[in-house]
Amino acid sequence: MSGFLGIAPIYVNGLLAILFVFVLPGLVLVRALDIPNFPQRWFIIFLSSLTLNHFLVTLVAALHFDPLQTYRAVTAALIAALLVMMARKRAAVSTPDTSGASIVLLSDVKWLAGSLVVLGFTYFNVWKHGVPNIFQGSDVSVSWNVWALIWSQGLFPVSSYGYPQFVPTTWATTYIFTGSTAQYFAYYTYIVLIIAPIALCTTVLARVSWRYAASLLFVFAWFVAEIQEPWLRSTLQEGFPDWIAAIFAFCGVMLFVANSPEGRYDKEQMTAALISLSLLSIAAATKPQYGLFTAAILIKICVDATKYLQRDQRTRLIAVAIGLVSAFAAAYMLYYMHLAAHRMPDNPLPASERLPHAWKLLNSNFTWPFRILAFAGLAMVPFVRSVRWLALPLILGFLFWAKMLSYDLRNLLGLLLISAAIPLCVVTRRFATTAVTSNERRWRVRDATVAAGVGVLCVVLTLPLAMGDERLKQRFADEQLSKGLGIELNRPIAELLGRGCGIFSADGYIHTVSAFQPYRSQMEFFHYTLPLTDLLEKQLNESTGCLSIMYPPGRTHPSILAVIDAAAAARGLAKVVEHNGMVLLAPGR
Repeated sequence: MSGFLGIAPIYVNGLLAILFVFVLPGLVLVRALDIPNFPQRWFIIFLSSLTLNHFLVTLVAALHFDPLQTYRAVTAALIAALLVMMARKRAAVSTPDTSGASIVLLSDVKWLAGSLVVLGFTYFNVWKHGVPNIFQGSDVSVSWNVWALIWSQGLFPVSSYGYPQFVPTTWATTYIFTGSTAQYFAYYTYIVLIIAPIALCTTVLARVSWRYAASLLFVFAWFVAEIQEPWLRSTLQEGFPDWIAAIFAFCGVMLFVANSPEGRYDKEQMTAALISLSLLSIAAATKPQYGLFTAAILIKICVDATKYLQRDQRTRLIAVAIGLVSAFAAAYMLYYMHLAAHRMPDNPLPASERLPHAWKLLNSNFTWPFRILAFAGLAMVPFVRSVRWLALPLILGFLFWAKMLSYDLRNLLGLLLISAAIPLCVVTRRFATTAVTSNERRWRVRDATVAAGVGVLCVVLTLPLAMGDERLKQRFADEQLSKGLGIELNRPIAELLGRGCGIFSADGYIHTVSAFQPYRSQMEFFHYTLPLTDLLEKQLNESTGCLSIMYPPGRTHPSILAVIDAAAAARGLAKVVEHNGMVLLAPGR
């Protein structure tokens, strides 16, 4: 496969992918906007770049365009548009060009740096896990990243059951640009998505009151430190989109609460409202339970605009807000119409056990001080005027999770963050004074300067990947074999596939290993916890030639165990490897 720049190595094209996903489209858009507030301006650049990329990948699939050629054309058009706008501003010598710059306050620098330091400690396990890295053998590998690879080919993932696709479309861009299935740059985009919203939101909030900024960082750091269950903790470093959705929703709510108008609705408050709406729209486009928050904020924006703004301003703000949410909804419907099947997530627990299990999960993962804070927020939200509009989405979100999604806590992450932040927001709103910045040291910084700095930072942080294509591909192949169930199982599986053996696997990770792709026709997956199906029994009985089976004996359904034992006896299969609770049966050489 060819990359974005055909003669460039994967590493260079990966850097270009990151800059496109997070910077280039937004740089063009923001030239048309008068936003001198530095953190707001760069929040808009960040969010609008992500949003355009999501829409572009969706349109490429809908219109059957070639993904690589489309991105080349769009990139060239964006760069040309940027150059034309810059040239026109310079030609207007009567007025200075301020459209490509923003005002940075000394406090902006302090809060931005401080938030990165706090996140550095909060994400200790992420750095310990390793960056750069690839996706482990989990839902991220067997579902989300598989969908991203399908998007990168200009196709809809028709077997994705209706799961929102914002994250897969973002990762797809890295595969389109690099022309490679190596996951390093997709993982880098995940790291940016769990850092940038919090850092930028903290800086925006600090311009309102330092207490809001401190509350956001305090609640998030405490929340991450609270999680006790090892598996749930591991989802943060393994790239689960649930964290992206939770962070975007949390930042969106915090930003809107802090900037909610009280008797006036100025330009910065309107900008903050649209930023928060964009954050929550992306959260809903990642995990649908945040859609109620998007709807609540959209309604509140329209109500506030009607109450505080003149007709022209009111019309523009409402039109932009409705247009933004409608665009995300249209992108989802376009994808939804191409699905081959639809379903809700399955909760394996009996209905009578779901509420007790939900309570047990909360108690086992969080200490009583954090639970008190979170439930205090949930209890007070209907009765405090400044946050009352959050009551319906928050309460319904908790109830829906307890009823339908309480098999684990991933779908509750954002709701817990929002609920725990409410008491602090109420106290801050009651006692906080508006930040005074008139006498603060400030600088006028051009967008191009900041963008160049971002580019240099990208190069520095991705230097471990600065190698030739062959070395990078070999590194990726070696790391893939070490992930999932581990090299102890993946290496003998590779040998069996190379010998022409078929394998029935209870683990889906092997289907995602790039080195195994030439042997996809030899691999079959089965759900080991479910009763035996006629299809699986038929496939096992009718398989010919060399056969191998990988399964966890202690967790496999008895009906499937019986068929596996019968097949092993009939085919002379013996245990080759036992590792991490999995057994690999294969014939002797």
